[in-house]
Amino acid sequence: MALKNDESIVSDLLPQLPKDASRIVEFGLCPTDIFKFYSEANPAVDYYAVNHLLRKKAIALKPRKGGVTDIIGNAESLSLKEMGVARKSVDCIILLNVLENMIDPWSFMNHQVEYLSENGMIIAVFQNFGHWSTIYNLIVGKWFFKDNYVSSKERIRFFSAATISELFEMSGLRITKYFRRILKDNKYQSFFSAFSNAFQQLNVDLTRFEEQATTLKYIVQAKKDSKNLGKEMNSSCQKDHRDMKNAILDQ
Repeated sequence: MALKNDESIVSDLLPQLPKDASRIVEFGLCPTDIFKFYSEANPAVDYYAVNHLLRKKAIALKPRKGGVTDIIGNAESLSLKEMGVARKSVDCIILLNVLENMIDPWSFMNHQVEYLSENGMIIAVFQNFGHWSTIYNLIVGKWFFKDNYVSSKERIRFFSAATISELFEMSGLRITKYFRRILKDNKYQSFFSAFSNAFQQLNVDLTRFEEQATTLKYIVQAKKDSKNLGKEMNSSCQKDHRDMKNAILDQ
């Protein structure tokens, strides 16, 4: 599903959150209004909002009225146990553009999965490195840094649909839903027209390429693989992640 490209992503995330979650942990780069709006429908939720700062080792816990605790520091060095969170007690973990700002997002993800409840989920938002603007700049030999964009100075990891899929699979997660936040303008049409002949000669699926190249951000929902599926789940996961790599979702 393609979503409008607007500044706030809160309205896109709220419908994806479990309606009756007992505990939610949010990891982001700055404060958001997710708790404010979510708690209106579920005021009993135990909510933790972690403001990830890569260069800040110390963790500061700041209890706030209304059931939310603010934490400031390096999320990679933070154990949920230190926050008083028990294993298998988190119904939803929200990751807002933080995986790109981590040295070792793979270990971070493995740690978070241990704290998910039986039916818990992870909802992640990440910039798509396969966006057409990145491809264009690499072709013409340019690389630039722009805040709040794919090539922000703060990002040290870059993900495409394929690599984020692999990250989730390695963490024992199965992608259950994903959305595309698109950014398509006249500049893209000029880019696509200029290179379409070359893409055809390289046997590139143009429809698939356009869906990937116009995706500025992905919103991914994932859950733990069910243990009783065993090896059968591996085959199913391969298809799920193959579909994710193609960046196609029809709803």
